[in-house]
Amino acid sequence: MKKKLILFAIVLFILNWMFLNELKPKWKDTVYDKFPVVNFKLNTNIIGFNTGTESEFVEAIKQASDYWSFLNAESKFQFSYGGTTTEKPFGFDQIKCSAEEKEKLREKPNLVYASNEDSDCSAEICSYVWSCAGEKEILHFDMEINSKDFEFATDLVPKKTYHLATLLGSGFGKILGLGNCNANLTESECQAEIAKRGESNPSSDSLLYKYTEKEVIKLSASDDDKRGLQAIYGKISNDEIKTKLDINEFYTLVDTVCNPSPCKLPEEDISTYQLSTEEIAARNLHLEEMRKEGLTDYATEIHYLTQGLKELYTKARTEANQTPESYLIPVIKEMGADISNLSSEMRLNSRSVLSIQIKNRNFILKNFYKEFDNEFLKFLKAELKVLIQYRREIINRGSQ
Repeated sequence: MKKKLILFAIVLFILNWMFLNELKPKWKDTVYDKFPVVNFKLNTNIIGFNTGTESEFVEAIKQASDYWSFLNAESKFQFSYGGTTTEKPFGFDQIKCSAEEKEKLREKPNLVYASNEDSDCSAEICSYVWSCAGEKEILHFDMEINSKDFEFATDLVPKKTYHLATLLGSGFGKILGLGNCNANLTESECQAEIAKRGESNPSSDSLLYKYTEKEVIKLSASDDDKRGLQAIYGKISNDEIKTKLDINEFYTLVDTVCNPSPCKLPEEDISTYQLSTEEIAARNLHLEEMRKEGLTDYATEIHYLTQGLKELYTKARTEANQTPESYLIPVIKEMGADISNLSSEMRLNSRSVLSIQIKNRNFILKNFYKEFDNEFLKFLKAELKVLIQYRREIINRGSQ
């Protein structure tokens, strides 16, 4: 008998979910972080948002997801905002549970969107979480903001209306696997019900409290929220926090590394940074040496090298004391000083080597991107920027 995929419609103020225990579904760990990092996007095409600007809407969503970050909630979990998309919410008629279909569902962007047309969503926020019957993995979520029946405030003065980030914070919590009592139950009825299950109900200062009133603002997960999340995913250690912060610092540095911006490839640059005669000769010599070694197919050789890079990256992220990202932080910060210590001959040789590496990395990103996970691709793109800027710095310093 085929497995059926269950849709958990977690509608705020309606359904009754307590903190999930280990028998219920949760998000799967990533290969590198050893805890879930759940990416999501905003569909701006179906926004019917009735208050504030789109940028304010985006900031409220990012703020709400950040309430549950590994740093703020002290748990082994992270939401990651991935920008906007034209993808539509997942249709119930599309749902299947074969291995192939589950993988498609994992790859489909998790969405946050506003709608003023959906008659199925009667609460302020409606969150939908998919998991296969009898299995413990959450595969996908969509979260809808009901802009048809409610108005929201994005600022800290939500007069006679709901504070959007507070409601979204509760919605994101339920997507994680947390829950609460039905809002219609009295406190004594709620306590009696959860006592039968051996579960706990969130405290009144929690994002996951059974209801959120108008004008109420909550800007962080409560201690009770944190304990609930840690019960599902575990408490993050100081070493794990440092690793994540180092990785975040690396990508922040990379975003500003190219000067001037953007990081153009040497062959696309018509300024001072265009390919030199020596670099073109070095690239041709590299190909000739590959042919002498019997490596007649450049694409095959680069593909082989890429597999090795992927293995090294995975091993470093999961086993080594230092991640590739943290290793490159001092390379970026000390780029100028390191180049100053090189002789003119070494700078010239380094420029040629960097030119070859840039060509190889760009070839990988253009031709093999479908074979690798997003985290590794993100690192390759960042590394390419570092290589480009390192070469630029060598050119800037010339024969100094």
